[in-house]
Amino acid sequence: ETGSLSLTNSIVGASTYGAGNAGEVQIKATNSITLVSDSEKSGLIVDTNSSGDAGSLFIDTSHLSITNSVIQASTHGPGKGGNVQIKANSIAFSDGSELNVLAFSGSSGDAGSLAIDTGSLSLTNSSFISAGTEGSGEGGDIQIQANDITLEDESSLDVSTIGSGDAGSLFIETGSLSLTNNAFIASFTQ
Repeated sequence: ETGSLSLTNSIVGASTYGAGNAGEVQIKATNSITLVSDSEKSGLIVDTNSSGDAGSLFIDTSHLSITNSVIQASTHGPGKGGNVQIKANSIAFSDGSELNVLAFSGSSGDAGSLAIDTGSLSLTNSSFISAGTEGSGEGGDIQIQANDITLEDESSLDVSTIGSGDAGSLFIETGSLSLTNNAFIASFTQ
């Protein structure tokens, strides 16, 4: 717990490479959380590479700002991917930033789920929020509650499958939704 957290070209995470489950990552920052990258991508990451389940990621802050960075919960094996829960007054993703819950190719574990509760959600410059599966596990769900959502410049919200597992569901509750310059919301399979 802190007033503000800033990461530049850095990663905070929890992983498991065995049968044991990974730990949770809980971050509470009263003022802000900022992730910025100019070379290696900064990130908040929880994942599993084996039979143990990934931990979950909990974020609680006034303002979450992500620039060319990543927040990810994933599975590369039979273990379940972690869940991501974010509560913030405002959330801004820019410059190709990504927030995803994913079951990678070759995995059999189910992806985790993503829940966002915010006043304002903004994605710009090809940023995206995604839940998907590339393996035999099930894709995760995305649930977003926001007063207003803005997607610009090819940014996106999507749930998908490119494997044998089923895609998850996308739930959005908002007072205002704006999509411009080829931004999109999608559910698809390949």
